[in-house]
Amino acid sequence: MAENARNIETDFDVLLQLTARIIEAQAGRAIAPGEEWKNDAQVLAHKLFKQAHSARRLLAPGAILMPDGSSVDAIDHTSVIILARACIEGFITLHWIFQNENDDLRRFRHKLWKLGGLLDRAKLHPATDEAREKAQSAQAQATRLIEEIRGSALLSMYSEKQIQNVLKGKWREGWQWRTEAIRAGFHPKYFDNVYSHYSGYAHSNWISTMQIREAVDLEAQYRLGRAAIQVIVHILAKFVHFYVMLFDTASSAFETARPNSRATARHWNIEADDLDRFYRTEEKNTPRQ
Repeated sequence: MAENARNIETDFDVLLQLTARIIEAQAGRAIAPGEEWKNDAQVLAHKLFKQAHSARRLLAPGAILMPDGSSVDAIDHTSVIILARACIEGFITLHWIFQNENDDLRRFRHKLWKLGGLLDRAKLHPATDEAREKAQSAQAQATRLIEEIRGSALLSMYSEKQIQNVLKGKWREGWQWRTEAIRAGFHPKYFDNVYSHYSGYAHSNWISTMQIREAVDLEAQYRLGRAAIQVIVHILAKFVHFYVMLFDTASSAFETARPNSRATARHWNIEADDLDRFYRTEEKNTPRQ
């Protein structure tokens, strides 16, 4: 594919700067009363940016000090891959909450997501007075939020069983990372390959351990880390095009960015149909058993 002719790291850096530009364009803007929940879109964007930035830094070799005083250079490609997976989930979460013309639905989904977080905090085992206060506050907020959710007509979208789960904080009830990734424009086969493999790294499956064992030199470690960086390039490009639809300030920041930055974002905003042709060719060339 055409990606092979491009410098992935250069494109990554361009997109990371463009991401920072459109996020910061919204910073300091007044939030209308009752619209405070929309600010979490920017917080999720910051989270994605920082994770992408960390992944890029980890692609550089670092010296590991050995007991005998010597040092060994290594690339922590495992962490790059795990961060790439976190970027995938962060973007999909942002897309699920905010990608809809129905503002009531967006607000409702934000409430479900927030409820999940509040109940997670309330379930923690606090060891300090401050932590206990936060847990109690989280529970009180969750109780109020549950009543708001119960009073929403949008709750009828769920079955009785699903409603029980939603009110327990299971905000991803009724959908999966894969289904929302497809809605966000990822090719299903591309997402399946990447997310399944990278989840294996996060959960220490055998394949990930085998790859770590076999990646004994910097070249192999770099190759695995660079593949994850390319995944994040796809995510950043999709994020840029999604985020500029959320905020006029972000859209203006994009349109006034350098032509090369805009062109890079457009190049990597690959649609599922583009990859569909690639996967069909791949299937055609695969020998039958």
